[in-house]
Amino acid sequence: MSFNSRILPLVVASALFIEQMDSTIIATSLPDIAKDLGTSPISLKLAFTTYLLGLTVFLPISGWAADRFGAKLVFRLAIVIFTAASVACGFAQSLEWLVACRAAQGVGGALSNCLSLGDAQHVALAVAQHPAHDQSVRRPAPDRGYHP
Repeated sequence: MSFNSRILPLVVASALFIEQMDSTIIATSLPDIAKDLGTSPISLKLAFTTYLLGLTVFLPISGWAADRFGAKLVFRLAIVIFTAASVACGFAQSLEWLVACRAAQGVGGALSNCLSLGDAQHVALAVAQHPAHDQSVRRPAPDRGYHP
């Protein structure tokens, strides 16, 4: 097993973990962020919702982009977008800036799912064509020695 085949699942899992964690982490810190930005916690729900909206809108596009441009390139772009948007969220000085950065985070998070969506059809086809799924190739179950 090569180094790439061992490290790649860890990189992908880490990216997806960070993206999932980021979608919920803002909920616990809304009061502190609101105090820093000088706004109410209720108005910060917009930042929370905007991330989920960006994620939802760009999720189907990530599969298309992976098929069109390659999953590796799209995944790298997703990590760059997500990281840059995260840093920008940290420097946000207003609610509008935070909402815009959260939208960019949603786009990056959606594109990071390209590995699971881009080749889903190809994987499903390969699994369906695998000999283990062909009824004519299946062997009978082994005799376990139990006959009632």
